[in-house]
Amino acid sequence: MSRSEYRPGEATLSELGGVLGVPSLSEKSDLLTLVAGTTARVLGEDGRYDRSGVDYAELGSNRKRIRHIENGGMVFDMPVTGTLNGASAMPEPARWARALASGSDAVFVGENRQVVLNLLDVAAPAVAAPPTYHPWSDGTNVFTDRADTGETVQVSQGGGNNTDPFLQNGVVIWTSDRADNGTFEPAALGGRYFSAPDVADEHPVIPLYWLACFGDSTTAGSGGWPSFLNRFDLDAALDWTIPVMNFGRSANTAKGIASRYWAIEVSYDCPEIPGDTTEVTCTESSTNVGNIVETRGDDDPVTGHGYAVTDPTQDPMTGTLVKIRWDEVGQDFYISRYAVGSALAAGKYYIYAQPGEILAGVNPAPTDPMAPNFQDAILALFIGRNSSEDPYDVFLRAQQIVAAHKPLSKRMILMPWLQGQDEIKGTQGYYDRALALRLFREEWPDNTLDIVPWIQGENDGSGPDLAAIANDVPPPSTMTDNVHPNNTGRVGIAKGVVDFATSKGWK
Repeated sequence: MSRSEYRPGEATLSELGGVLGVPSLSEKSDLLTLVAGTTARVLGEDGRYDRSGVDYAELGSNRKRIRHIENGGMVFDMPVTGTLNGASAMPEPARWARALASGSDAVFVGENRQVVLNLLDVAAPAVAAPPTYHPWSDGTNVFTDRADTGETVQVSQGGGNNTDPFLQNGVVIWTSDRADNGTFEPAALGGRYFSAPDVADEHPVIPLYWLACFGDSTTAGSGGWPSFLNRFDLDAALDWTIPVMNFGRSANTAKGIASRYWAIEVSYDCPEIPGDTTEVTCTESSTNVGNIVETRGDDDPVTGHGYAVTDPTQDPMTGTLVKIRWDEVGQDFYISRYAVGSALAAGKYYIYAQPGEILAGVNPAPTDPMAPNFQDAILALFIGRNSSEDPYDVFLRAQQIVAAHKPLSKRMILMPWLQGQDEIKGTQGYYDRALALRLFREEWPDNTLDIVPWIQGENDGSGPDLAAIANDVPPPSTMTDNVHPNNTGRVGIAKGVVDFATSKGWK
């Protein structure tokens, strides 16, 4: 659990041990409880953590620090309120100080003085130092030598001459002179690539120069907003120079989009899968998170393609190409080899579905050139319309997608959904969308785009349009129905994206 929103009942104190930096919390607790109370955020993976000057911090919604760990000690920055397992937390930090004086490292006490959590004064277990790697190049490829074992791993995967490797923040970075390999597999900007030092997992330092658009029906198809990029014939503001691939999928929930982005686990337990393309019925595994139903194509509601692997750390593209089918009537999931080959042993399979659409009636193999590297491109994510009743889940799925975005430099345009025309100020729908927008802006202040003002900017000046703007919803002249923009509204979205990317210097 690194940086995340804590919500009641989701994390045990033992799970928080890694975040708090203390040994074996579960072994030291008198009562193992669930965390509840005020939502707080843990900083851990971006520049704000480094700038904080402390080992750990929790912030409230007003961004004031609640508590932090500094030099191994817990410090409360303000009186603690809220509940822990139904008991009031410590009303003032002095009780914490008295707990330290009692011989314990830390004691959480409820208002009834019953100990909730007691961390005894014990030495932290020894942590093995991470292995040391020495990167080198033979002029064509980049390798690492592990110092303690002598194991050598080739970490570069592409063509060209890969040279001048160095270690930085736990990854190997190098320079390559490789050439473009088609529109959607260009050479990395600046020629810089990186990989983990112990496995070949190559990605560009700066995202590949094309735009991968993920979303639901507002994004999908020839009528989606991405089709209005580079339409300077309609408006000079739509001048766009970056190649675009539309991965929108109608009716996708936030979880469905995360599933197609390979950001969350989609796994099934299968019997032996025959080598002759015969289907077998598979069942959802106990660790599955994703939605296999939403990974199918728009034009074929039950069938899709993907790659099946048995190791979640394995490159999906090295797996077996399979056909996946969902039976809506029987509620069964089927899998078969796409082409004749060896039988696949019974076991748990991780399924990575092709993110693109499937052509109606053709059912081709997923050989699109962007399939291996869509996570390496600039990301445009329009998410949440079909999950709008739970803005926290939309935010969680966006977090997972951002984590799955591979480049070291995050070039992303993150857009919460467009509220419906009936979701005016004062309605639950309006507040749900406003909450999601706030969560996005707090987490990704430099990558969040509110698209509503851009659609409102396309209004026709009529009374109904001006009334809608006063209620902070899309104007009727820009919408084809309650929640879907028409071409005028799509132009507004495209203008917002062009302006955002231009302001970042991405085009």
